[in-house]
Amino acid sequence: FRSREETTLTREHDAEDAPREATNEVGVELAQEEDTECEAMGPVDYAKHLCDKGELTKEQRGPVALVARDMQVVYKQEVARRANLTDAQRQSEGIGAAEHVTLPLKGRRLWLLLYGGGGCGKTRIINFVLAKLFRRFYGEKGLVLTAFSNKASRLIRGKTSHHLTKMRGGQSLTMARL
Repeated sequence: FRSREETTLTREHDAEDAPREATNEVGVELAQEEDTECEAMGPVDYAKHLCDKGELTKEQRGPVALVARDMQVVYKQEVARRANLTDAQRQSEGIGAAEHVTLPLKGRRLWLLLYGGGGCGKTRIINFVLAKLFRRFYGEKGLVLTAFSNKASRLIRGKTSHHLTKMRGGQSLTMARL
């Protein structure tokens, strides 16, 4: 009995000492800068890196490639725009000379609906690649994670669509109520 207590206590103590991953108020893991190679990567290269690290299959990489390709176009435009700025313009926009390029939050929005059967990798794509990709290039406000069910929203560390739209019990989306 004593050895069981001691192992339980040491496990609890080890769990307290274990490093915790940084999360924001929604609960999404914040992307940690992994190495200096990743700092200079554009969206397509960074997405490939994340896909390799998350061991995504060819079918799972498809949606990621579509999103990263569009992000790459905007990224190149932003890099070219920043190259033409004077020091005074950079200072007025709050951009440092060697600062990481974040994409503008204005303009075209991306609504991405990821669906598939159970076990096909939807949560894996979101958690290992898309959330980190969007957080890195759009910042904290560049991604809203929602799911239809409570279980799915907890898995992606997001909110339910009902909570996001502030719907309460008994409300519906019929035309009369909109």
